[in-house]
Amino acid sequence: MVQSFPKGTKFRFPWRPYQKRILDELEIYLDDDRLHVVAAPGSGKTVLGLEVVTRINKPTLVLTPTLAIRDQWVERLEKMFLPDGQGEYDWISLDIRNPRFFTVSTYQGLHSALTGEEEEELSEELDDETEEAEEFEHPWIKQSKDESELQHQEDISELARMLKSIGIATVVVDEAHHLRSAWWISLTQVIEEIGNPKILALTATPPYDVSHFEWERYYELCGDIDAEVAVPELVMENNLCPHQDYIMFSTPSEGERDEIDAFRQRYRELVEKLGENNDFKNYISSHPWIQHSEGYVEAILEEPQIFSAMLIFLNHYDIEIPVETLHLMTDSPKNLPELDEEWIEILLQGIVFHKEKDTPKELEKIGKQIRSIGLVHRRRVRLERKKDLEKILKRSISKLQSIKDIINIEYESLATELKAVILTDYIRKPFMPRSKEEEVPLTKMGAVPIFEGLRRENIEDLKIGILSGSLIIIPKSSENILWSCLEECDIDQSSISLKQLPHTDDYYEVDIGGRDNHKKVDLITEFFSRGGVHVLIGTKALLGEGWDAPFINTLLLATFVGSYMLSNQMRGRAIRTQRGNPFKTANVWHLVCVETGKRNPGPDYQTMKRRFRAFLGPTFGAPVIQSGLDRIVLQNPPYSESDVYEINSDMIERAYDRARMRESWERALKIGEIDVKQVEEIKSPPERLPRSFVFKNTISALFWESVLLMGYYFSEVLRGLRGLDSVEVLLWGLAIIFLIAAIIFLPKFLKVLYLFIRNGPIKTSMQKVGEVVLKTLCEIGEIKTPYQDVRVVTEEGEYGIVLCHIEGGTSREKANYLRALQEVLDPIENPRYLLIRKSIWKTIDRKDYHAVPKEVGTRKEFAEKFAKYWNEKIGNARLVYTRHQEGRMILLRARTQSLSAAFVPKSQRISRWK
Repeated sequence: MVQSFPKGTKFRFPWRPYQKRILDELEIYLDDDRLHVVAAPGSGKTVLGLEVVTRINKPTLVLTPTLAIRDQWVERLEKMFLPDGQGEYDWISLDIRNPRFFTVSTYQGLHSALTGEEEEELSEELDDETEEAEEFEHPWIKQSKDESELQHQEDISELARMLKSIGIATVVVDEAHHLRSAWWISLTQVIEEIGNPKILALTATPPYDVSHFEWERYYELCGDIDAEVAVPELVMENNLCPHQDYIMFSTPSEGERDEIDAFRQRYRELVEKLGENNDFKNYISSHPWIQHSEGYVEAILEEPQIFSAMLIFLNHYDIEIPVETLHLMTDSPKNLPELDEEWIEILLQGIVFHKEKDTPKELEKIGKQIRSIGLVHRRRVRLERKKDLEKILKRSISKLQSIKDIINIEYESLATELKAVILTDYIRKPFMPRSKEEEVPLTKMGAVPIFEGLRRENIEDLKIGILSGSLIIIPKSSENILWSCLEECDIDQSSISLKQLPHTDDYYEVDIGGRDNHKKVDLITEFFSRGGVHVLIGTKALLGEGWDAPFINTLLLATFVGSYMLSNQMRGRAIRTQRGNPFKTANVWHLVCVETGKRNPGPDYQTMKRRFRAFLGPTFGAPVIQSGLDRIVLQNPPYSESDVYEINSDMIERAYDRARMRESWERALKIGEIDVKQVEEIKSPPERLPRSFVFKNTISALFWESVLLMGYYFSEVLRGLRGLDSVEVLLWGLAIIFLIAAIIFLPKFLKVLYLFIRNGPIKTSMQKVGEVVLKTLCEIGEIKTPYQDVRVVTEEGEYGIVLCHIEGGTSREKANYLRALQEVLDPIENPRYLLIRKSIWKTIDRKDYHAVPKEVGTRKEFAEKFAKYWNEKIGNARLVYTRHQEGRMILLRARTQSLSAAFVPKSQRISRWK
C-alpha cells in the first residue's frame, strides 16, 4: 500500500512571492494541526494546498464543494507536481467509498456515502417555478425533513474505519463554509471518528455574511485565519487588474412600500393592544425576575435580553420597578432604551412563547392573537416579518432602474469597448412579450426583465444578449459575428438555428441542437469577446463557476439567492488581467435597496455591509487599500431620498473616471516600492474606548463637562432655598452657592485636566489599551515574540474612528492579539473576569465594564497581571471574578448594560494596505 507521494513529486514552477511567504511559515501555522488560508481567486489556492499536503506527505482526504473543483485538484497534481512517466496513478481515488493514498471527493459525495442519497452538484440553475420559501436560507441552515433523525452512526464508523485503515492523516476542506447542514454533520462526524487529523482549510471567501452560530461552527473546525493572499498582492503582481466596487442604492417602489407599511401597521396595532392589556402588564410586573431578581441571577444571566426587555416594557408604561431590580441593569430608568419592535419581539418570544410547557392563561390569549395576524414563524415571533422584508428589499424591482442607470453610464464611458456581464438568479421567461403590441409590466428581477428593461431604454447601438441554460438571445446586427465564431468553437453551422423574437425585429433567439449543445457557453463567450454584444445577461448557476472571460470590464451582481460564493468567484474572474490589454480596469457594481429614515436601512444593506468585509479596494478618501463598506460609502445611515441620490451621483461620477481609479491603486500600493504591506487591524468607534479618554478630546467638551457638573450642584442647593422669600437673602444664597460649587469643583477640574493632558486624544486611549493587551499576552506566553520586538501602532481615521494593530510577531500572534483586543472593546458576553471602571465623578454613579480576554482569563494570576497593567497605564479599575455570586450579579449588570447600548457600533477587524 502506497504511504507517500512518488519520489520526485515537486512543484515544477517558481513560487510567487505571496505563496512563498505562506510556505515559509508553514511549520508555525501547523503547530496546532490546523492551517486556515484565505486566498483570493486567481492566487493559486489549489496549488498551495497541494504543496502543503505533499510536504506533510501522508495519506490525504480532500473535500470540495463541486465536481469541477474536485477534478481540478487531481489535474493540478498530475500536471504541476508529479514526475513524468509514472503511468497510471492507482493511488489516487475519486471515490470516497474506495479510498486510496490521495482521495478527492465532494462534500455531497461524503454525505452520499453515509446516507445512500444520490450525489449532486452544489448549485443548480433556478427556474421560474422554484419554490421561493427557501430562497433566503443559507445552505448551512437549510434543514432536510429527516435531518433531526439522521442516525447512521454505523455507516460513519465504517467509513472512518476504511479511512483510518489507509492512514488518513490530513483532511483538506476546500470552501468548507458553503455546506448544507446535513453535509456539515457528516463532515464533522467523520473527522471526529478518524481521530485528530491535520486540517487544512482553504477558502477564497470567508463566511463573513453568516450568523454568529455559523461562524463559530466554521471557526471550530478550521481555526483562526493563519494566512491570507489578498487581492492587492495579486494586483501588485499583475495577476489582477485595478478595479473598484460601487454600490447603486435604490428605495422600494410604491407597491413595495405599501407591503412594508402593512407589516409595520400590524406591529403598531399589537403594541397598542399590549398597552391596553392589564393582565399582561400585571404578569410582567409581578414576574419573579422583577419582584425577586436576586434569587434568579443565574436564570437571568442565561437570557439577559429577556430581562432587559421586561424592564424596558415596564418603564415605557410608567410601571414602578423595584430599586434592587432596576440596579441590576442601570441606576436610573432614564437610562433605559426606548421600547421598539426589537425589544417587543424579544419580550414576546421570551414570555409568551417561552420553552416552558405550561403557559399561563393570561398569556395564551396573547399568543393566539399574535399567531392570528401572522407574526409567528416556526414558533419564533417575527413582528417585522424579517424574511418577508428581506425578500421585498432584495428582489425590489427598483433595482431594475439601477441597472439601467449603470449601463447608461458605462456605455457612455466605454462605448463599444464595454464588456458588461449582469449576473442574475432567474430567467423569468413569462416576462418576454409574445407580440409587438404586448408590453409586459416588469415586476420581478430576472434575465428576461433585465433584458427587456434595457431594450426599452433604446440606448443607441447598445447590443444586449442573454446566456442561460435554456435561453440564448443575441442582436440581429451581430449575426455575422456569430457565424464567424463557429470554426473557433468547432460547431457545425447546421446545429444552429435563429428565431426572431416575436415582439422585436432586432433580436434572435438562438438554439444550439444536437451534440453541440454543450458548447453554447464557449460559443457565446467567443461571440462576446468579439463584440457581438456589449452587455451579456447570464444566470449565476451557468456562469458563476468555471467561466473564463478575462475581457470582462464591468460586472453587475444582480443576484440575491443563497450565499455569495459563486457571485464572488464571478467577481474574481471579472477583475483578472487580460493578455494583450495591460491597461484593463474593471468596475464591479452591487445593488442595494434601502429604507430611508431608518438607523438600520434593512437586511439588504446589512448583508452588503458584511460582504464588504471581504472586499479589499481603494478608499474614496486617503490613498489606502482596505476592506469594509465605509471605504466607498462615506455617509452612515439613516439615509434620506436626497442622500441616496447624492451617494449614487458620487458613485456614477467615480465609475466614469477609470483613470483616477487606476491611479488610486498605484498611489495606495506605491507601485515599485517595497514598504507596502497588508495590515490586519481593529477599527473601533470612540464609544467603545475607555470612557475617561473619550470624554472628549477637546477643551470645548471639557468646558461643557464643567458647566454641567456645576449646574448639577446648583440645582441641588437651589431646592433648599425655595422657601426663602427675601430677595436679599436669596441673592446672598446664590453667591454662596457659586462659591461652594467653585471650591468643590476645582479639584475635579484639575483631575480631569490632568487626565486629559496625560492621556490625550482617543488615539492615545487605543494606544494604551493596546499596550496593556500586548504586554499581558507577551508575559503569559500567548505571544512568544519578545515584547521589545513588537509594538502597538494606532491611527486616527475619519469620524473619530481609531485603528490599531501590532508590528512584529507572527501572523498567528497578530491574529491572537486582535481577537483579545476586540474582546476588551466589544460588548460583554460571558468572560471569567471583568474590569470595572467607575466614573471619576462621585456624584454620577456611572460604571463601565470591560471583559478580560478569554486567553488571559484562564488563570487568576494572568487576569491580575492584566488588571495591574491597566491600572498603571489607563486608570483605576477593579478586577472581578464572575463565577461566584457577587461576580454573577456584576456580570448581569455588565451584560444588560451592553444590551442597552446595542446601537453603538462594535469594533471591526479590517484589512488595510499601507
